Amino acid sequence: MTDRFENQVSSAEPVPGIRDRTSEPEPGGAARASDGVRARVKTVLVADDEAEVRRIVARTLAWGGFRVIEASGGAEAVALFEAHGREVDAVLLDVNMPGVSGIESLERIRASRPGTPAVLVSGYREKFAAGHLAPGSYDGFLSKPFSPEELLRAVASVLRSEPRDGAEGSPT
Repeated sequence: MTDRFENQVSSAEPVPGIRDRTSEPEPGGAARASDGVRARVKTVLVADDEAEVRRIVARTLAWGGFRVIEASGGAEAVALFEAHGREVDAVLLDVNMPGVSGIESLERIRASRPGTPAVLVSGYREKFAAGHLAPGSYDGFLSKPFSPEELLRAVASVLRSEPRDGAEGSPT
């Protein structure tokens, strides 16, 4: 998956570097409102135990105009959400991570802030993975491998959705 994904991301210039553990969007990038007023940049918390996949996902989202906070696993995702939850607009979680899974991470995140928009990622197809998930427990799903376009479309889609179960703020 990383070869296909890396090749597609590498061909799209410019791709910003990753600073510290967050990725910032390109200045003047996709976060502009149509009237020329700067819109608030949306922040996505990304958790994947595979460093290369996480790096490529973060770079792609940053290239697409999102701010990214990276976590190397489920427990770290929950801790980062607790520290930065008011800034986080959506989460993207790998379902199968050692220790605290993406599903368990999402349960803990939504216990803290119900309705937080979530995209789950898995090497399994959604039909198989959904058999292990409660109905309505996630907002979007990506099966690996996926393209940069599919990633950006999935995140944008959950951010456009109406807030669920008391989620703070309204996606724009």
